[in-house]
Amino acid sequence: MPSAKSQEEDITITNDLTKETFPVSLKAYGVGPLQLSTDKIR
Repeated sequence: MPSAKSQEEDITITNDLTKETFPVSLKAYGVGPLQLSTDKIR
């Protein structure tokens, strides 16, 4: 059975002022908007 999730990319965001970095996942589910998720806790 094919998965509904067609593509996933993991990227790293870097704050230019503080040099803090954190990972973000981009998920594409067929045709439509991307879903962004992160484990960053504020």
